[in-house]
Amino acid sequence: MELFERIKAVTEICAVSGREHVAFSQLKQMFGDMFDEIFTTPTGSFVGIRRCGKKNAPKLLFDAHLDEIGCMVKKICDGGFLKVTNIGGVDTKVLSATEVWIHGKEKIAGVFASIPPHLRQNGDSKKILLTDMYIDTGRSKEYLEENTPIGTVVTFKTTTEKLLNDRIVGKSMDDKLSMCTILEAFDILKNEELNIDIIAQFSGGEEIGYVGARTAAYIAQPDFAVAIDVTNSYVPEAPIRKKGNQLGNGGVISYSGTTSRPFTKRFVEVLNKEQIPYQVVGEPGRTGTNAHVLQISRSGVPTALISVPLKNMHTQAETATLSDVENVAKALAALAKSM
Repeated sequence: MELFERIKAVTEICAVSGREHVAFSQLKQMFGDMFDEIFTTPTGSFVGIRRCGKKNAPKLLFDAHLDEIGCMVKKICDGGFLKVTNIGGVDTKVLSATEVWIHGKEKIAGVFASIPPHLRQNGDSKKILLTDMYIDTGRSKEYLEENTPIGTVVTFKTTTEKLLNDRIVGKSMDDKLSMCTILEAFDILKNEELNIDIIAQFSGGEEIGYVGARTAAYIAQPDFAVAIDVTNSYVPEAPIRKKGNQLGNGGVISYSGTTSRPFTKRFVEVLNKEQIPYQVVGEPGRTGTNAHVLQISRSGVPTALISVPLKNMHTQAETATLSDVENVAKALAALAKSM
């Protein structure tokens, strides 16, 4: 599958945090033949293993989170309106007039709305919160009560599209882009004779507390792990510390207090040897990724973190560069071949 088509297919899978299980059958149908073994967990993780065929081979785990941000219906109102609460860190600044899918018994469309400026009271210019907004469906209250009961999840309606200069835009690239780097790496390694078993862990619940990676890694028992996530790319007037994270310059390697310095150094040495472009960032103890829980699984797992630069994170128009996805995939494959 061509990379853009793979990204488009994966980003359009609905997997809001806490509802990842509905994606399992799609993942198995689309990518099941890439793995020798597959297991899933009650906490929303899908794990595929490719065996090298060697007895007692070490295990290298690649983790990217399957779940995405979204919303959940909390109240059904007269006039075809729904009130919702967020699942994960939804950016409310860009929600007004955003089209969404409501995943009820029947999937229906809606649009976020709020009181327009023309109808606001004088001086009412406060920041619009999610509690001030509603989703307009155009349906009857009776239909909504039957089809979209409280607890129904909501996702952005956007599809993934190509922009100029190798860029792509769409929803849920956090973190389905990283899932695609793992799938691409498995493709690169398809005919390679490895000395290790490689594990693709698409973990649930990252956006609500890393629950999927914590539990799935406990089962998988890797000897080494690499967390793959996205990271905010630099934009004008962003903090200067982010100026090193640029679209198109490769994945971002993290040095932090909760990742393994020796294993990260080994990873960087492989990238230098293979001349794969990358960027480097220093972070505090926690990185805000699954790396934190992977490295404390069981008795401890040497863990590295590489991230795909991303603009407009946690919106319906997350923006990335195809070359960064390709280079992170090459980095993962090169690391596996070196072990």
